[in-house]
Amino acid sequence: MKIEIPKLSYSIALLITLLLAGCADAGSDKVAKSATTVVLEGNASTASVGGEIKKYKWQQTSGTHVNIDNNKHKNITFIAPKVETATTLTFKLKTTEEGGRPNNFVTYDFVKVTVQPNNGEDTTAPLITLNGESNMTLHVGETYTEAGATALDDVDGNVDVNMTGEVDTNNAETYTLTYTASDIAGNTASVIRTVLVLANDTNTTDTTAPVITLNGESNMTLHVGETYNEAGATAVDDVDGNVDVNMTGEVNSENTGTYTLTYTASDIAGNIASVIRTIVVLANDTNTTDTTAPVITLNGESNMTLHVNEIYNEEGATALDDIDGNVDVNITGEVDTNNTGTYTLTYTASDSTGNTASVIRTVIVKKRNDVNSTIRITSISSSEINEGGINEHKVLLSSETVKDTVYYLNLGEGNALKGVDYLNIEDYTNFSEYVRYDKTTRKVTVPVGIKEFTISIQTLNENIEEPNEYYIISLSEDRNETNKVQATGTILNVQESV
Repeated sequence: MKIEIPKLSYSIALLITLLLAGCADAGSDKVAKSATTVVLEGNASTASVGGEIKKYKWQQTSGTHVNIDNNKHKNITFIAPKVETATTLTFKLKTTEEGGRPNNFVTYDFVKVTVQPNNGEDTTAPLITLNGESNMTLHVGETYTEAGATALDDVDGNVDVNMTGEVDTNNAETYTLTYTASDIAGNTASVIRTVLVLANDTNTTDTTAPVITLNGESNMTLHVGETYNEAGATAVDDVDGNVDVNMTGEVNSENTGTYTLTYTASDIAGNIASVIRTIVVLANDTNTTDTTAPVITLNGESNMTLHVNEIYNEEGATALDDIDGNVDVNITGEVDTNNTGTYTLTYTASDSTGNTASVIRTVIVKKRNDVNSTIRITSISSSEINEGGINEHKVLLSSETVKDTVYYLNLGEGNALKGVDYLNIEDYTNFSEYVRYDKTTRKVTVPVGIKEFTISIQTLNENIEEPNEYYIISLSEDRNETNKVQATGTILNVQESV
């Protein structure tokens, strides 16, 4: 059953919903030096009235790959890649809240980090060491004592550390403290301390086991007579904080064989986690001939296509030998993106016995008009969500766009009503990958270099018991709906009949 509401009431309800809605905030775009620490902060993200942000998720969407330190924290850190020319990295912040209207409200925001090359100057940032733990857990009413941090620079020696953020132990929440230090050359480093303040709720059931982190490698190789040094492990629980780790098993480096060490940690609620370390002890048999070459693994794709004047970023490769462990990889060849052609890069690695392996990466440089000018819409994924959630439709194109490419969007049909069961596309629709939408012309403009993107449709919870509903979403190449591709968005009723 639907309740007919005058259109003016729809507009007022929609305006109130948008005014009360929260918003992800990934911060302002940044400029960083090569090989320095970068901090991205989601502190400015806001929740809807009556809601609370429960989940943060960071994701790198473009640029040279970097390793993010815990992408589910409000704030993240990473080391900027080493570059020879200015390179832009793009990151997406996704926030999910609970308790607001609508529930499970999801918003996105993007931030760009421009990495500048170093030109022979002092490019090494200070090394910051936290006093105390980097992850702490308290309960409401307990006292938080700031332990501070120290910083040592390889040129300037000891430098000052500035801390931002605060901890309010009267309110249950996750708090982030950022410690920053700079040297005279302007190189800046930051580290974070996360303090989790939990409510004194005895009815909450803890079902999450501690997370165990091994110190050192999880797979090791020794030879008979070599000494095995136990590096240990640490464990952090989301409720109890740091917990003890017990190790079982042993390594006898006087005898060949494969040895397994098991590291186990438990929290107060009895949740248990385990990880293992494997140590292989090999014989010192001089009559045994090593005939196995190292295994080379390329970072990135083995076959790449660029266009003239685009930047080629070398991602390198790693090599692992069954006797010598990690060995060096040498690269020969070059890529000239100023001229079209097929370029081959050869990656070679050798072990101490002389066994050699090689792999190649092929880079094709094309003119832009070498690519078929018509890029088809291959598919749009259907989606279903409980009312009040967000339906996400993934759009797949036949190839990457080589210029701004226009398609036409239509949202409607089905038995779901705009403004009642879902928000009008003019009012609330998110497009990923910087895709743009013109509500007047219904044009969807896809920027260069995109093969897939996501369209997010916000559904509404009417708080009445009714059958499931659906709408039709479609994309076509022109206003005449040439080569139209469509999908269904299903809205699941969550109200129980009385």
